[in-house]
Amino acid sequence: MLRIVTLNTWKGEGDYPARLEAMGTGLAQLAPDVVALQECLLAPAAGLDTAAALAARLGFHHALLPMRRKVRRVGDRQLDCWAGLALLSRWPILEQSDLTLPSLAGDGERRALLARLERPGGPITAACLHLSWLPGAGGTRRKQLEAVLAAPLWGAPARLRLLAGDINAAPDSPELRALGDGVHGWRARSCWDASGATPAATFDPANPLTAPLERPATLDHIHALFRPEAAAPCFGAVRVVLNHPDPHGTWPSDHFGVLAGIIPPASGG
Repeated sequence: MLRIVTLNTWKGEGDYPARLEAMGTGLAQLAPDVVALQECLLAPAAGLDTAAALAARLGFHHALLPMRRKVRRVGDRQLDCWAGLALLSRWPILEQSDLTLPSLAGDGERRALLARLERPGGPITAACLHLSWLPGAGGTRRKQLEAVLAAPLWGAPARLRLLAGDINAAPDSPELRALGDGVHGWRARSCWDASGATPAATFDPANPLTAPLERPATLDHIHALFRPEAAAPCFGAVRVVLNHPDPHGTWPSDHFGVLAGIIPPASGG
């Protein structure tokens, strides 16, 4: 069974060094095969690189898409930095690509990172996403998801195709439900639906790093893609992870992560 985790790493906010340590320790304990990360801090002049640091901790390969460049406060410094997307893989990365997604004014740059991973038994194609957070942006998120499913890399031979990230939409939202109907020749199966697990909050006021007065919401998701005529991949255990402080009292991020076990189909396509 393949294990994948998705986590929004919250840039360089809060006590970044302590959070990075908590994320690294927590991920190592989960023993994933693939990790999709959003809001990965990259500040080369300061030697800060969330994706590279976590990949090194796990002994993984990684692909990084820097984006959303601006000056941000990290600790007591103002740094020129990026907050990008990353895919970490136990196996070598055969190729990667990125695409620009439809965006709204006030929301900033939205892109997607895709990569093919050289898993024994057949390659895997994975995508990491961070979609629009703006209220009332369901239509835009649907266009963003449709653009992702139109990416040429999905057509490359693969044993399994995965889509993961901070979608900023509830499991029963129209934009996510539409994925099950078939878009650009693909259907998507949600880890929550397929496993029978009740969707759990990934953005929760129980976490002191979330904004005050936020309501619990399931914003982070993992989907498997498959052709309409093919058998859907099977999900095993699905649960929220990195949802407690470490022994030093540090919460890893303002989001909780999601871990899903997936059984690849007998043959790919």
